[in-house]
Amino acid sequence: MNCREFQKIIPDIVKDELPDELLAEAIEHMDSCKDCAEELEIHYIVDKGFDSDVESTSMNYLGNLELVKEKLRRKNTDLSKAGSLLLFLYTISYTVIGGCLIYVVFHYFI
Repeated sequence: MNCREFQKIIPDIVKDELPDELLAEAIEHMDSCKDCAEELEIHYIVDKGFDSDVESTSMNYLGNLELVKEKLRRKNTDLSKAGSLLLFLYTISYTVIGGCLIYVVFHYFI
């Protein structure tokens, strides 16, 4: 992901609406590009600073942004684990189906 692509999705990150398929690339870019990380901070502070419900939220915007980033990282880890589990289940399923077909072929036709 380049800087221009990342800057287009900053509003989605701030509003917690980032699509799952962009999550890994966005985290990688956010962690590796200082300029985009600063741009994200600015957008987050402006968005939350002009929130109408200021009294009920913490004024620690950068701390809250770090919580948002950590939430994105956990979500990415969970999606990665889920993808690995799904791949494992597909492998097991195809192995069982293949084994059943081999059994049927050898048992009934040979």
